[in-house]
Amino acid sequence: YWQNHHRYTLSSTGPVDGDTAGQVSLPSFDSLAAGFGNTCISSRGQVQCWGNGAKSVDGDQPSATSGIYQVAVGSNFACGFDTTDTAGVSCWGDNAPLIKASPSLSLGSNFDALPTLSAGLGHVCYALLTTVNCFGANDYGQATAPKSLQVSIGAGKVAAGGHHTCAIDMAIGVQCWGENKYGQTDVPKDLKNPLGITSGFGHSCVLDDVGVHCWGRNDEGQVSVPLLKNPRMVQAGGYHTCAVDDDGVHCWGDNSFGQITVPNTLGSKISSLATGYLHTCAAVK
Repeated sequence: YWQNHHRYTLSSTGPVDGDTAGQVSLPSFDSLAAGFGNTCISSRGQVQCWGNGAKSVDGDQPSATSGIYQVAVGSNFACGFDTTDTAGVSCWGDNAPLIKASPSLSLGSNFDALPTLSAGLGHVCYALLTTVNCFGANDYGQATAPKSLQVSIGAGKVAAGGHHTCAIDMAIGVQCWGENKYGQTDVPKDLKNPLGITSGFGHSCVLDDVGVHCWGRNDEGQVSVPLLKNPRMVQAGGYHTCAVDDDGVHCWGDNSFGQITVPNTLGSKISSLATGYLHTCAAVK
């Protein structure tokens, strides 16, 4: 990942500064997530978190045998599907006590088919069957999904942002709810077959058959999408946005911490992309 023009790779004990160490192979993993100042991966039921002030989520993260899949990171908290506990979703970190009403789920044994979690500033959402479920902070209605919403299971179908949430409805397309101070819930009307949705602090983006579309807060140019060549992935961060196309990773918006300065050696074979509040991560195949 990169921030302040540093590149890091993951070793068996944590992140390694790319300026002083060679590249380390990343273990297979089922999710990569970046939050306010932390990053987590879940790999075969194990969780590893690190970052600037990582003790907020790293100090009391689940043990290596906890059975956590599909991790999501918010503001000083992280959550994941807990396959060993009846709680269904487990959260940890300094702000985890604020993420109340964590639901009880029957997850079954097909862990590869689990829905994808998405964490906002203080709330968490996921799609189970065709229903979007959210819990946590709800001061702007961001955790109150429309009752008529019908989504399909899959990555990128629901996205929790700062104080808003968006999801792809199977019948009518993208729906957003919650705070709308910056127009982040005003969905463009000309989207063509939305494939994936992502939400940042005050903006949202969607990947459809035409390309990448963003809306909402634009004080740092985070919704001003550059020319992309066959984009296949997009992630909205705090005040920046990144996408993957045929040529690799492209980022735009705020760069006060180097979060849009893509490493020259990253290449185009990107398997996963995650944008935090002020940093960005990518996994290379």
